[in-house]
Amino acid sequence: MKEKMLRLAEQAMHKAYVPYVNFPVGVCLQSDKGNFYMGCNVQNCALPECFCAETAAIAAMVTAGDRKVSSVLVMTPEGETLPCGGCRQKLLEFSDDKTVLHIANPGKIIKSMKFYDIVPCPFSPASLNKTSS
Repeated sequence: MKEKMLRLAEQAMHKAYVPYVNFPVGVCLQSDKGNFYMGCNVQNCALPECFCAETAAIAAMVTAGDRKVSSVLVMTPEGETLPCGGCRQKLLEFSDDKTVLHIANPGKIIKSMKFYDIVPCPFSPASLNKTSS
């Protein structure tokens, strides 16, 4: 499965629209149902209006009807890039303590870890059910 995720993330990365910062990112999500979803980043000349590859992949997953991420692979040309804070929060919405995060460059996974390792004190849907004293 990791080989397929690498291939799909690389395909997505090559489709990124990045004329302003030239930093392509490709993502492949695998749902708990075994389905794969790709996303790439899309820039806009009004840079705050860009969206990340993780956001695109999540939107594709939700549109298809899946709601749980079992693994996510993030690829950049150099590798070593973790999801930004906003994407961590978006991924958290569809992840659990078993979700695996892979960081890769073309053709190679550099690191694999539990997604929750990069969000040690998450604001999750469960946070909304807690009452403060």
